[in-house]
Amino acid sequence: MYSKLKGNIIMLLFLCYYFIQNFIILVIIERFPFLTGDITTLNIINQLTMFLIPIGIYIIIKKRDIRELFAINTLGLKNILFIVIITFLLQPVTMVINGVITLFYPNFAADYVSSMTNSPLWYMILSIAVMPAICEELMFRGVIFSEFRNENKTMVLLFPALYFGIMHLTINQFFYATFLGIVFAYFIIKTKSIFAGMVAHFVLNASQVVMLHFVTEIPGAEAIEEIPINGLVQVSSAVIAIIFWSVVAGILSPILYILIKKFNNLNKKNQDSPIFRTPMKNIDTAFELAGEEDIIEGPAAEGTFVYKGNDTDDTGFGVLLPQQEILATQKSKSKEDFWFIITFIVICLIFISITTLTNTIS
Repeated sequence: MYSKLKGNIIMLLFLCYYFIQNFIILVIIERFPFLTGDITTLNIINQLTMFLIPIGIYIIIKKRDIRELFAINTLGLKNILFIVIITFLLQPVTMVINGVITLFYPNFAADYVSSMTNSPLWYMILSIAVMPAICEELMFRGVIFSEFRNENKTMVLLFPALYFGIMHLTINQFFYATFLGIVFAYFIIKTKSIFAGMVAHFVLNASQVVMLHFVTEIPGAEAIEEIPINGLVQVSSAVIAIIFWSVVAGILSPILYILIKKFNNLNKKNQDSPIFRTPMKNIDTAFELAGEEDIIEGPAAEGTFVYKGNDTDDTGFGVLLPQQEILATQKSKSKEDFWFIITFIVICLIFISITTLTNTIS
């Protein structure tokens, strides 16, 4: 059975595994010293070891059906085109978020990506766009996303996105990664396919890699980078960039609105179908979706609540349950909610501790 608490536990275990994975990378570097300066290759190895290993362990232990777990459904050419264009046009918004946070916290990701510019463009795209689009989506819009399948759409959108932001382990990346996590999840909910998130993730990262590559190819770019810049000039440049990208985002917003509306209409047939292949198993959630008018208590079924299935719920069939079972389910849900909050607080504390330590060291 899937549950939001299990989603939190998986995220906690993933954060613990992060430290083990760092040790694995150090062992690999020690065994193959030539990788020390090859950040691009190390990033590929990092993606494979950080995500595919825990995903494989999860599938083996839980014995999940892969097609169900990852919502593997066809996407269609029209959906792909819409996702590509919408994702590309959303980039100014991510630039604004990144710019605002950069005023307060350093952008380690930009420095990390810049260190790969000596690699061929295709290899950078493989490392920074293809690998994260596959590995990170399988983890966060696959494993963790699926554990929230019984919750309302707000939780399905928000919590996997929050954990996607936390996974980056920097304050700067947390905010725009969380925003993008919501966007990727939105595409998946609408299309019922994890490939939607992968396409969006690839487009976003690949476009940034291409842009960075061509900027560094401009004659004199290296000399400009070496010019010392004081803090005031840096802040002024950041503010100008924020204003510029805000204007661009504002200009593009009507186009985005029209495209998103058309995208929603294209996937209207999917609105009432579940994201995943199996019906909801959380009885209490089913009752919440039904509303009080669909729950009957009376002489016809004394001591029993009857949930009437309808055309708009995610189950597709009615449920008849004894009152005792319903009360036990509600008690179990309260207990789960309590531990969900506790584990969420622990995840946040770990994130704050790591980012604080990182900022102190830097």
